[in-house]
Amino acid sequence: MNNKIRERRLAENQVVFRRHNEAVQKGFDAINKTAREEGEPPYNYDVDAPLHFNCECSDEACRERILLSLRDYNKIHASRDRFTVACGHELPDVEQVVATLPAYCVVQKYKQPPGSASTLNPTNLHNA
Repeated sequence: MNNKIRERRLAENQVVFRRHNEAVQKGFDAINKTAREEGEPPYNYDVDAPLHFNCECSDEACRERILLSLRDYNKIHASRDRFTVACGHELPDVEQVVATLPAYCVVQKYKQPPGSASTLNPTNLHNA
C-alpha cells in the first residue's frame, strides 16, 4: 500500500472512532429531548464527570477505553484534526502528540482528516 493511501486509511479509522464517541453525547441529548417532550425534568449530567470514551487511534482493532470528561472531550475536538488516544497509540509518521495527560494523549494530524466517516470502508489494519 502506498504511503498516501496508508495515511488516509489511518485518518479514516480515527474518524470512525470519533463518530462512535460523539454518539455518547448525542445519547445524553436524546434523553433530555425525550424528557422535555414528556414534561419531565432533564437529566443534568455533570460535564466534568469522567466518562468512558473509545481510544481514537488508527488501529481499528483497538478497544481501549479512555476516562475523559465531556467538557474536555468537546474542547479537544473543537479542532477537527485532534484525537484522543491511549498514550503509546500515536503514530509519529502521521500525527504528533500535542498533550499528554495521565489517562490519555491528544494527537494532531499533520494533514486534515476526512470530514465524514459515513462512506468509509473497513480495513484490516492493525498497528500492534
